[in-house]
Amino acid sequence: MVKRGLALFLLLSFGFSFSREVPFTLEDRDRLIKLDSKVESLEKTLSIKIEGLEKRIIGLEREMNRLTDIMLAIFGGQFVLLAVSIGFALWDRRTTVRPFEDKLKEAEKRLLKTEEDSRKLIESLKKLAQKDPELREVLKEHGIL
Repeated sequence: MVKRGLALFLLLSFGFSFSREVPFTLEDRDRLIKLDSKVESLEKTLSIKIEGLEKRIIGLEREMNRLTDIMLAIFGGQFVLLAVSIGFALWDRRTTVRPFEDKLKEAEKRLLKTEEDSRKLIESLKKLAQKDPELREVLKEHGIL
């Protein structure tokens, strides 16, 4: 404990003995004035450079916005081209298939008319077969009667 006290005493006594004021001379004052003027000129230079950088950043932001608009226009154009291509494919398919559909409907009508005519013919032959035995035999051979 005595050692600690002695160490503390020595530390405090050296600390107080070295804490004398340093005299401030005219040379120091002149040096501070020069330093202050240099700092002010550096501040002005930095502010000018910062303003220049801000202008460049604003220019870059405008350029990026312009490029973004161009990209959106390109993507929009591609989307429109895709939609037009799909629409054209659907339209072409409809126009290509429609004539075949029309022909199929006409063929169905003709077939129905032919079936109706065949039915009428068979009925007429059956009526005639009642009077003509030879015709009745022919129709039986073919499974119509």
